[in-house]
Amino acid sequence: MGFVYHGSQIQNLTEIIPINHRPVFATPNKIIAALFTRNRETGHGTFSRTIGHIKDGTMPFIAERYSGAFDELYSGMSGSIYVLDDSNFVPYEKTKMFKVSRYSVPVIQEIKITDMKQYLLNLAANNELKIYTYPTRPSTIPDDDSDLVQMCINFNNPEKLQEFRDLFPDLYHRNKEKFADIEHKKI
Repeated sequence: MGFVYHGSQIQNLTEIIPINHRPVFATPNKIIAALFTRNRETGHGTFSRTIGHIKDGTMPFIAERYSGAFDELYSGMSGSIYVLDDSNFVPYEKTKMFKVSRYSVPVIQEIKITDMKQYLLNLAANNELKIYTYPTRPSTIPDDDSDLVQMCINFNNPEKLQEFRDLFPDLYHRNKEKFADIEHKKI
């Protein structure tokens, strides 16, 4: 049996359940799971950070997209990394970083983290995680932040557009015409 990991700010779960017709996401990388204890779908982290792997694919990274985002996301936060049987998952078509399950998945083990920020800082100190503080970023993130614009367009959601507008007013105004369809949607 192989394992995958699911990060959550909710502790003491005995199974991970698909919510709102979305699959259960898991990753073969425990550090990536820890970074996703704050999930962009919950309104925390939508545009605040980018998560990925350094060019060679071996070291995970998190890059702040504005000053203070790392602290905003993880300071004072606890969470859990859930160990799951990977035979319940299939590859996710959009990225190799994740696998998905459309069904409830029993938890094999829970790794509780009482201080998520310190946990991640310790990983960085041990060269297991690269943390890019704003404005530094890996070369995979475009200097013009066009990836954030595209992410907002992909959400196609007026509430996410408002969040984007509040965080990046200049970027919003430079790309306003790209958001016209979302602007006209009803909340």
